[in-house]
Amino acid sequence: MYPPRWFLPYDIIIQLVMTLVSMGIAVYALRGFRWVKERSLYFLYLAFVLLAIGFFVSGVTFGIDFLGKFSGPGGTLPSVPILDLGTLAYYVFSIVAYAILAYAYFRNVRDASIAVAVFGTIFMTAAPVLETVVIVLLFMIIFAQLIHLSVRRSRSAMAVCGSFGLILLSHVLILTSSVESEDFYIVGKILELVAFVVLLLLLLRMRGPQ
Repeated sequence: MYPPRWFLPYDIIIQLVMTLVSMGIAVYALRGFRWVKERSLYFLYLAFVLLAIGFFVSGVTFGIDFLGKFSGPGGTLPSVPILDLGTLAYYVFSIVAYAILAYAYFRNVRDASIAVAVFGTIFMTAAPVLETVVIVLLFMIIFAQLIHLSVRRSRSAMAVCGSFGLILLSHVLILTSSVESEDFYIVGKILELVAFVVLLLLLLRMRGPQ
């Protein structure tokens, strides 16, 4: 999904900030894993490294596309092909990252997979494939988190679940922006950034010894 043309420079900034935030989450998730030896933190580290790469590639390619607009008729900077390549890379890295997190959360929640499969089948009939895959994976993550919360509830776990809920909402807004309003894309990007910052703050709170 592409941003409104006028929003492109702001989207580039958001993507690069998301790169830094994602790397921050990955760094502190790895430190947390080394501290408490909780395997889910290692999956979180892997996922957010991949997300950081996806955001970085997307931000850079969007930047090249934006600069290409000012290169003039004889300019050498590519536009649509590089933009398509960056968007594809973003979705590939995002899908792998969220698949890792979905696996991490669903290792002990097998019965929920049927409900997720039904949801995914219904949604795939009405939406672009790559964005839909991301949404389905996020749904799986939240579904598994809710199951875990029904057994063991904590403020941190609820905050993490809420953050992924915001990420899910952001992708739904981005998905529907081409049909409803381009403002949905902007709101979706802002919500995604807020959710990532919340996740980073949660990890900063649980820092262990260096």
